[in-house]
Amino acid sequence: MIDREYHRYADDSWYRLKPLLEMDGMKEVCYRFDKQNRALLLALGEQASKQVVDTAETVELRAQLLACEGLRENYRHALELKQMQYFYQRGERGRLEEALEQLDWTTVEAGERGRMIEYCAWCECFAKAMEGILQFGFEGIPIKRLQTISEQAFQDASAVPDERMLCLAWKLFTENAYSEPVLKYLMRFSVVPLQS
Repeated sequence: MIDREYHRYADDSWYRLKPLLEMDGMKEVCYRFDKQNRALLLALGEQASKQVVDTAETVELRAQLLACEGLRENYRHALELKQMQYFYQRGERGRLEEALEQLDWTTVEAGERGRMIEYCAWCECFAKAMEGILQFGFEGIPIKRLQTISEQAFQDASAVPDERMLCLAWKLFTENAYSEPVLKYLMRFSVVPLQS
């Protein structure tokens, strides 16, 4: 028996029909023979995105998909986020650091920024985290995390004042989470006396 979409079925009992070829099983078998087929990679990627738990094979499949040219940006971004989440959950700091180096803050949505900054802090990619903080602000980031991330940025601060850095320094100062580099920055560039 064949249905309208040309799926073939066998009648194995009087009350049910059983598919002869299930596509999910066929995809995996075909993948073993042709690991470069983009259509097959996309189909398996879609199937893997529905899984609750990621496996090493899923991560490898995502890496292959990310290497493909011509992916839509939103699809590529979703794959990158899933990869980073996997690396963070598994404690793979080196691989997460490599993924964060490729991160473009303009593609990160508002709801994901805190998580990306947390990943940067965990990997000690403080410069990358500061990029995100200076671009989007520091609202919603715990003060201790801000203090840790910004420490190096205040030590390396240039002789030119930056309004965003000044706001961050003032926030750290008012929350009593400042360090010597923060105080030096405020003393150099603040127009408000620190005694107030």
